[in-house]
Amino acid sequence: VLKSAPLSLKPITEMVDYAVKSDKDKSGDISIREAAIIGIGLAINNISIGIGVGLAEVNIPLTVIFTFIISIITILIGEKIGESLPGKFLGNYAPLISGFLLLILGIIELFI
Repeated sequence: VLKSAPLSLKPITEMVDYAVKSDKDKSGDISIREAAIIGIGLAINNISIGIGVGLAEVNIPLTVIFTFIISIITILIGEKIGESLPGKFLGNYAPLISGFLLLILGIIELFI
């Protein structure tokens, strides 16, 4: 199997492996430490956003406030969906669905 380049799209199996490896203590839940590690990884994306915001001369404090609020709202919505019956059914496909959503977001970001 060829190893993916660092900036290339990852195969679904690698995304599933990453999700499984994120649960270091194999508890089935992500601990505060594990969540912090994932958060740091996801926050690295903010570097590219910061560069874009700087180039576009956007109001940074306002952007941060709205990003925070929208992030909290979408996380809460996702949590409610995950707790629902369809969410429990879709939970078996969570890595696939999240990878697909990230792919769509990446494509959208290419055009915005």
